[in-house]
Amino acid sequence: MNGKEKRELNWRRIGFAIFYFLLSIGIVAIFNKKIFEQTGEFYNFYRLLWCFAITCLGFAVIVFRGRYKPKSPFPEYVTYYPFLILVISALVFSVLYLSKISGFPFFTISFVACFTLGYLIDEFWLIVIPALIKFLLKLPGSIIMFIRGKK
Repeated sequence: MNGKEKRELNWRRIGFAIFYFLLSIGIVAIFNKKIFEQTGEFYNFYRLLWCFAITCLGFAVIVFRGRYKPKSPFPEYVTYYPFLILVISALVFSVLYLSKISGFPFFTISFVACFTLGYLIDEFWLIVIPALIKFLLKLPGSIIMFIRGKK
């Protein structure tokens, strides 16, 4: 084997990668008309499903990349990570909703953001917490400035 030892595949991880990939594709395939439907209002529950599906797709890629890790994927892949995928999806959807981004830009931005955050799910808290702390530290000053500006 040319001096390289053969690594053992972790079929449970591969199974989870396939599950999250099929979940992603299934959501988009089943709800595609509703997801891509142009409505007069921006809020659309199906766009949140879009964010969820794309986050699952990013997560499926990272799970598949870890197919040689011997550690069992239980219980994190059925408890912790689905919750985190939902949090990421809701966060991206909320930011785009508050920014009033809709149409083609919504799908482009949400795809990149959700896929990237799904892929970097283990570093999610390292990415989000510093940004959240920075935002919260600026918040009191912004509120005071807003109140002063009202008077």
